[in-house]
Amino acid sequence: QGLGDTVFVLIYVDDIIFTGRNIFSVDEGNLHYFLGVEVIRSSDGLILTQMNYVNKILNVELITDCKSVHTPMSASELLTLFDVTHLTDITRYR
Repeated sequence: QGLGDTVFVLIYVDDIIFTGRNIFSVDEGNLHYFLGVEVIRSSDGLILTQMNYVNKILNVELITDCKSVHTPMSASELLTLFDVTHLTDITRYR
């Protein structure tokens, strides 16, 4: 048996998605955001991105002018258990 007009409902707190195989059974409009992830439709399928979320964090932290790198830390850095730098405000990183 096929799925017919089965509708799937995904609920997480106050975010809800209705989806199914038959687009006529689900008429809630196109999905744009779910759990902070932006959903973009393209001819290749769906693109999921958190670009807006990342930009929001960069704006809050006032670091929008920083340079991006493929590796955010030196690849040659040697870390040991006893190399400790205490943070001034640990709540910021929790």
